[in-house]
Amino acid sequence: MNTYLLSLVAVILFCVCSHQLMKAVLAPIPVFNNTAYTKSALRVAKAYKIASWGIMTICFLLALVISFYQVFTEI
Repeated sequence: MNTYLLSLVAVILFCVCSHQLMKAVLAPIPVFNNTAYTKSALRVAKAYKIASWGIMTICFLLALVISFYQVFTEI
């Protein structure tokens, strides 16, 4: 029962992280206040956001694969 619960949590967290990653990738950089510093700072912030959500998504994907492997070997 414990592995079923962990696989459900892994699926839910993977879906949330994937959604946030897609949202971060598709979010446009605002056009207002066009100073060079602001534009480059927004690009760096977007890159860090994409990197962090990408790493979390990969970790939860790995947890998802491991938990499903445990569930299916238990069955």
